[in-house]
Amino acid sequence: NDLALIGDGGYALGARAAQIRDNLLARPQLTVSDMLEIQLDDRALFHVRWQKLLVDLLDRNEDVLTREQRKYRNLVRDWNPRAAIDSVGFRLLRAWRYTVVDAIETTLFAELKDQAPDVRLTLGPQAEGPVWSLIVEQPEHLLNPLFPSWDTWLLALVQETARDFRSHGSMNLAERTWGERNTVIIAHPLSRALPQLSRWLDMPRQQLPGATYMPRVQSPLFGASQRFAVAPGRENEAYLHMPSGQSGHPLSPYFGAGHMDWVEGRPTAFLPGEPVYRLTLQPVHDPVDD
Repeated sequence: NDLALIGDGGYALGARAAQIRDNLLARPQLTVSDMLEIQLDDRALFHVRWQKLLVDLLDRNEDVLTREQRKYRNLVRDWNPRAAIDSVGFRLLRAWRYTVVDAIETTLFAELKDQAPDVRLTLGPQAEGPVWSLIVEQPEHLLNPLFPSWDTWLLALVQETARDFRSHGSMNLAERTWGERNTVIIAHPLSRALPQLSRWLDMPRQQLPGATYMPRVQSPLFGASQRFAVAPGRENEAYLHMPSGQSGHPLSPYFGAGHMDWVEGRPTAFLPGEPVYRLTLQPVHDPVDD
């Protein structure tokens, strides 16, 4: 009802916020280290029901599965339910979900698309609700007309997703880890104009855990701009993470300092240490002023 008053600005799906909320409420008291643990939480709770859905789909259609679909099922069934860099099952499951969402959107908007081919039509960031309802209820009038049943459609989307993996990298699905895709690119603004300087200006490309719908939000081009927690009066326990560090000057001895703490989740001390350098600014006597 509030949307009728304030409008819908395309607000994000609440899966990540809910996981953060539950982590906070699960502790009677919170310490600074608890906050870092919550910020680094890469459990794929949002995807658990999708994993069950996919495995159940493939199990009940065992007699018609292709060899590739069986391998897909086995890798998803044995998944590590985290967005860990070595998780193959998470990556395969996540890819299939996106394929399903795209396919359902395309089918729902097919007639409108014919009338307005240049208009981008999508269910938006709240697609999870209607898409999940369609998959569970499986209404015949909203089934893709190219398929006799929802099961055959969803199975075809497994095959399509596997084919996409084959065309973009290794043929072996077991080698398609989440880290292979979630390799983070942090480029200095100048290297975009002068790519030959990238090796000196950019942060190293690294595989990182985390994904969209969890506290440790991470993608190749997006992530936590900082992680920070401080308890008043106990500042010595506080930490601050910042990707690429505080210095933007590539010739500074501190360029990139602290970046690896952000990558590896190590708590960088919030308080300064002992001074190492001191910069003194002094006015220059100008004879003209005389």
